[in-house]
Amino acid sequence: MTVRSLLTQAETHPPAKTPTSSSAPASTADPYVIQATAVIQPGQSIEYGKATLTMTSSGDLVVTDERHVTRWATHTSGSDLQAVFQNDGLLAIYDAQHKVHWSSYTSGNPGAVLAITYDGNVQIRLGNTVLWQTGTGH
Repeated sequence: MTVRSLLTQAETHPPAKTPTSSSAPASTADPYVIQATAVIQPGQSIEYGKATLTMTSSGDLVVTDERHVTRWATHTSGSDLQAVFQNDGLLAIYDAQHKVHWSSYTSGNPGAVLAITYDGNVQIRLGNTVLWQTGTGH
């Protein structure tokens, strides 16, 4: 597992802080877990197993596979956008004015985590329940 750019603790709204990482999984059966609140800035990526989750410099949050093929995207654009995984379980793309450009619609789930599975799926989980996923596992 490689974490090219790391994640940070943040506020509920997008802050301007430097990212730090969460702990690596114990085995390939375990997902890479990102605790709330975390920010992925433009140009930052998290790579685990068959997936790379990237906030592109053009403002699109994408999941690419091990062959660098895009398997999922938010289809957002803007130089000031960043992805925020909030402490209420919401993954959202915000601009500098805190306007939401995309959302997972999973708010109201404190304790949820953002997980990247080894087979390439990105999920928001609360316990054993998957609240949202990219469907990119293969």
